[in-house]
Amino acid sequence: MIITPVGNRLRLPYAALSFAAVVAFIPGVFLFRIMAGLVHVAQLGDKAPPTLVPMVAGDGVTAVLILVAMGCGLIAPKLVAQIEW
Repeated sequence: MIITPVGNRLRLPYAALSFAAVVAFIPGVFLFRIMAGLVHVAQLGDKAPPTLVPMVAGDGVTAVLILVAMGCGLIAPKLVAQIEW
């Protein structure tokens, strides 16, 4: 509901604006899971289940890999386009 008038006002395609907004949610979910897991570990202290820390670390690695892949996916086509064949 917000993107449509903004896209019309800026004369930008609706799909480009909405896609960029939704793609940010993908690593964001993992980042929120990391924060929730860290808070849970801090609250439980020594009573935290031993599987909780590896799960939080796994979410962290997943978020970082997604961000790196997104960065490479945005940069690689620009670099390939600049190569003079």
